[in-house]
Amino acid sequence: MTAPPFVSEYQLTPEDVELLTPADVVGPDGLVYPNWRKVGVQGGIPDVPVALHLDDLGAVQLMDISGLIEEACEIVGASGGGAVLIGPGTYYLDELVTISQSNVVIRGSGRESTRLIFRYSLVNQNAMTSWAITNTWPEPAAFMFLGDPLEEVDRYLAEDGKRGDTQLKLIDVGDLQPGDKFLLRAPVTARWQSIVYDQSYGAWGTKTAHYEITAVDAVNDILTLSQPLRIEYPVIDGSYLRRLFPIERSGLESMTIEHTDKLPLHTVCSQWAWNCWVKDLRVLNSGRSGVHWSSAKWCEVRDSEFDSTWNHGGGMAYGGFTQTTDCLMENCLWINYRHAPVVQFGAQGNVFRNSTFEGSDAQWHAGWSTENLYENCTILPARTVFADSTPRDILPAYGTYRFGMYSTPSHDTSHGPNGPRNVVYNCDVNSIRDGVYARGASENWLFLHNRFNVYGNGAGGFYAESGFFNTIIRNNVFILEDETKPMVFLRTADCVGIELVDNTVYGGSGTIVDGVIDVAINEGNQAMPALVSGEAYPARPLPNPSSIYDWQRIPGPPAKPDSLYFAIESASSSSREIVLYWQGEPEQTYTLQYSENLTDGFVNVIASDIQATPPTNVYVHKPGTATRWFYRLVSE
Repeated sequence: MTAPPFVSEYQLTPEDVELLTPADVVGPDGLVYPNWRKVGVQGGIPDVPVALHLDDLGAVQLMDISGLIEEACEIVGASGGGAVLIGPGTYYLDELVTISQSNVVIRGSGRESTRLIFRYSLVNQNAMTSWAITNTWPEPAAFMFLGDPLEEVDRYLAEDGKRGDTQLKLIDVGDLQPGDKFLLRAPVTARWQSIVYDQSYGAWGTKTAHYEITAVDAVNDILTLSQPLRIEYPVIDGSYLRRLFPIERSGLESMTIEHTDKLPLHTVCSQWAWNCWVKDLRVLNSGRSGVHWSSAKWCEVRDSEFDSTWNHGGGMAYGGFTQTTDCLMENCLWINYRHAPVVQFGAQGNVFRNSTFEGSDAQWHAGWSTENLYENCTILPARTVFADSTPRDILPAYGTYRFGMYSTPSHDTSHGPNGPRNVVYNCDVNSIRDGVYARGASENWLFLHNRFNVYGNGAGGFYAESGFFNTIIRNNVFILEDETKPMVFLRTADCVGIELVDNTVYGGSGTIVDGVIDVAINEGNQAMPALVSGEAYPARPLPNPSSIYDWQRIPGPPAKPDSLYFAIESASSSSREIVLYWQGEPEQTYTLQYSENLTDGFVNVIASDIQATPPTNVYVHKPGTATRWFYRLVSE
């Protein structure tokens, strides 16, 4: 079919003022992005002072300190929090460590100084078997951040929760209070699966997210949330929420952890964790995944290195987020994992940036993962030698699918489709199979300012099928070795609304787009000859701004309704007057701010206490000699 699989909700432009919501941010390039302003540990990762030295509890080198770590966490947690410091040296972990106290940090003396050897089944007769580990939830780990179980009370929505809403109306708010946290879920139903063609079994098409309550209207059973919804939660599907009680503001820092035990155990995992972090960690030969944030919100992993895993089969060797909301990975190195970066099971609003992944593929792996950002990430071939040049044990592609980037489709019964508006921004991707293998049904993904070096026979630049529609592919560079392959191939006729703008392909067949359907927009694209042997690769595109994530977080980018939009009525170079107009709302007052450079923020106030004059306000500004001008209107 040549129609999209379902009605689009995310194909938005800055002119769609009535459709834009607090979940949207209009970028400086005229594209509408998801809102990533509240991602990662809120307020940043703190420098937590040391409250207890583990050697004060009897820790010495070459002993099992797993029990002492748990004891120290209980002591420090009971006294209000702080850091537990592990001194320099090598220590053993012979048991799984559970961290259930908030405001507690386990800190080594540095990656080069503190080394923990995870031995578990090698010395523990009561160790879990491999079968038991893979059939246990939450998935076991050397270090587990564990909150309390969910409240077993389902509170059902009385009205649909719509994309961009910051309030929910329930049938009964009960005893919910401001500050409470909850898991919001739209159950997977036959109705919903039929809309997105989801043929997966079980609850793979997960639609869940974590939210915090800022206000409760008990009379009208309305909750106000700290963030807008990213997707819809329909009443017809039985959408509901459950209060949760997470571990909060705890972390693991500054050490090396090495698995000599080959059981499929994560190094770090979570269940119901908020604002927790891993920082300055090195993991060698994890049993499963180095850090795997699961059922978490506002958590981070940064400034860390993860080198190899013992196991690379299904469900193993992932570097990313499962069923998480607004988590952040930054400045990390992953070596010879299976899928990394990866999101799955309804992961929403997560960000991976400034990180390198050797020997893995980037994945949107299952369950309606939505509005995640991959920014300035590098995907490289597997590392074949150690630092001393001795060869590594190279597994066949380490279990990766060998594409640069891959999204699971609706007809994949083991995974199911992914959600809308995932974004790939200024990444450098190297692969032996297609640079992007995009499979729907899903809509309005953004691939912007990336370089794809595809060096395998039979591999093209961008492959789309199964209702992957309304996607924007702009200002990318594709380098193709196979002279028969196009830059973009659309395999199925439901891949409608694709926009190709200002892309360049080197090599391949010289064809911009091929397949059973044409693209909606084909502008400014060019095909260049194949690179000759020894010729330097073309440079990565230079995006403006260099980071859409940073741009959103500096003061200034407008988003409705916190700020309103301007239209420029006239701009005269002789008079240097700019006439601004906006829709005036009754009984509102406004402050008009001005900047010549967004990186400096909106530090200049042009006027305040501007009274609304419905239906339209008009203001004339003379910006002087500046060559560019940025305005923000704040509703007071």
